[in-house]
Amino acid sequence: MLWTYETEVGIFWIKPNEKLRFTLGINEEILGNYNTPNQAAEDVSSRTTGHLLWDTYSSTPTPSNLTQWNFYKK
Repeated sequence: MLWTYETEVGIFWIKPNEKLRFTLGINEEILGNYNTPNQAAEDVSSRTTGHLLWDTYSSTPTPSNLTQWNFYKK
């Protein structure tokens, strides 16, 4: 499974990892690991991802929750 959210800064993605957690990234950069995909999406929404450009970029609306992301079931 994979969730994506396209922004002017790049494409965020959330996917499961081998440690039964979820990895958040943007483009080719890994930003962090989370217990749930919702926790990762919350960091994107609150602009606390650790990605400086996104976290300080205010003209792009943020997704309020994971339901606003594209979901791909593999």
